[in-house]
Amino acid sequence: MELQHNIWKLFILQLTQRRYYLPILSLYFLTLPNANAVQIGFWSGMGYLAEFLFEIPSGYISDKIGHKKMLVLAKLFMILAVVSFLYGASLLFFVLGAIFTSLSFAAQSGTRAAFLHETLVSLKKEDEFMSISTKITAYASLVSAVLITLIPYTTKLSLETPLLIGLGFDSIGFLFALSLVNPTLPEKSVKHISLLQVFKEVKGTLFLPLATFTGAITGFSIAKTNFIFPYLETLGFPIVALGVVLGLSAFLQFFMGKNLGRFEKSLPIKKILLFDTVFFPLSFFIIAFSNSFYVVAFVLILVGAYEMGRRTFVDGYLLKHYIADKRYKATILSIKGQISMVFNFSLVFSIGFFMNTSYKLGFYIMGGVLFFILWCSAEVFNSLAGYYTPRTPYSKRTKKLEERQK
Repeated sequence: MELQHNIWKLFILQLTQRRYYLPILSLYFLTLPNANAVQIGFWSGMGYLAEFLFEIPSGYISDKIGHKKMLVLAKLFMILAVVSFLYGASLLFFVLGAIFTSLSFAAQSGTRAAFLHETLVSLKKEDEFMSISTKITAYASLVSAVLITLIPYTTKLSLETPLLIGLGFDSIGFLFALSLVNPTLPEKSVKHISLLQVFKEVKGTLFLPLATFTGAITGFSIAKTNFIFPYLETLGFPIVALGVVLGLSAFLQFFMGKNLGRFEKSLPIKKILLFDTVFFPLSFFIIAFSNSFYVVAFVLILVGAYEMGRRTFVDGYLLKHYIADKRYKATILSIKGQISMVFNFSLVFSIGFFMNTSYKLGFYIMGGVLFFILWCSAEVFNSLAGYYTPRTPYSKRTKKLEERQK
């Protein structure tokens, strides 16, 4: 019965892992002496670089030491991040805060899904993974809708107040991570394989082009958040209303996440790729073209809700079709996370110079580059789809490995 409690505890972890102070973080930084948009790109980029370097090793370490320990470590990193932002008040401490934040995201990337999967396997509910996972995300989004809407209003007290609230949430999440119960899984007779062998296992499937496609979307979406709020302010959008935008987006995520799982069988993956190739780049072009903060806000609400909803859906799809050896699910899902970080830190380092000249120019460039990447990735995926069957190459190599180890 205690194992059943892992499900709602993972909901609490996902809820407290969200950064409710993000709408004001860049604005808070710009209040520091001599701060500018280029420096936002610098400390953001350093954080994303850290996440890129730690992403796959964190998944592999998580599979080795245990997923619960890694989730506890993730919350500890996040507490250190907020403390750095709050009490550093300089570019150096924002770099440290960004690095700790990225280490936290890397530590829980793939690990939370892996821990939920193990819990459901132990409860003999493995077939419900997609449904339960999307519902956790949906209800986390519903609660987030209220919190994200209300927290920016606390800036009337001070810009530090949302950060203090975030520190409280992270402390609660840390306690819940400690209380998780490790699932009991059947022992495997096969020895652990190396990180290089894990890469080789995925190479023969369609995992990499699909992970590149969805990683690009995630990477560009995260990179956008570093510049969109200062851009909205230049359009005359009040700070307190930023929370309303994110709150409505999170509220819409609730409906997206709750219902996307139903379309697992009825939505062909090729149609999803085609839609995404047009939808996401177009959103950047509209943001750059429009001078109305209402139009930009509407696009942010719609795109943010869909992107977060589809992220959980894609993780479930990858777990089901492209991860045969469940011992390394956190490692393999971390590959997708690392790909997104490649796009992420590359963008924030480079696009900051364009954003410092013109936010519109920066968003136009992001839209064009994203379209090219998505189109190429989708073409590779579709061209190889007829040659590879999900899991087949993986299974053959795994059998050979097991025979050698015996």
